[in-house]
Amino acid sequence: SFVNIRAGVHAVTQTVPAGFITAEGRPAVVQTIVVRNGVHNVDFYNLQPLPGSLSGTLWNDADGNGLCAAAETPLAGWTVFLDANNNATLDPLEPQQQTAADGTYTFNPLPYGSKTVRVVTQGNWVVTSPPIGFSSFRLLNGENRTGVSFGLRERVGTIRGSVWNDTNGDGLQSATEG
Repeated sequence: SFVNIRAGVHAVTQTVPAGFITAEGRPAVVQTIVVRNGVHNVDFYNLQPLPGSLSGTLWNDADGNGLCAAAETPLAGWTVFLDANNNATLDPLEPQQQTAADGTYTFNPLPYGSKTVRVVTQGNWVVTSPPIGFSSFRLLNGENRTGVSFGLRERVGTIRGSVWNDTNGDGLQSATEG
């Protein structure tokens, strides 16, 4: 506490103890205005960083409903990455993992802080789950987060047509040609 200080603008600075870091989004310096008879609380949030992890599974969402059904198969050999700059592209030096035969992946150890997890989609595939195509969250200090999973579906279409006996050879199907 600082008591009996003059009114005005004051910067309150902390010295972060060795082995600690400031909590994500929290400053090490706070500027505040003191008015006559005013009381201002300035709080700092620090923590001793502990490693955490995150893991999940990729699956073939064949029906495209975003839910992993028992009959839907895991996707092995796909790349999952932590999008550090949030540009939706796997850049050099961004952490990445390949999914195992059972579709699982793990990032371990990971530091505390905000994470955005994405999948490098292959060919004609799209992410169905989560619906926004990626997962963003704050990994808490020492947290081992599971279930950061992705459903993907191959875009498929249909080719339809018919074959008929073009008896007159004009390339058009008449009512008598079947």
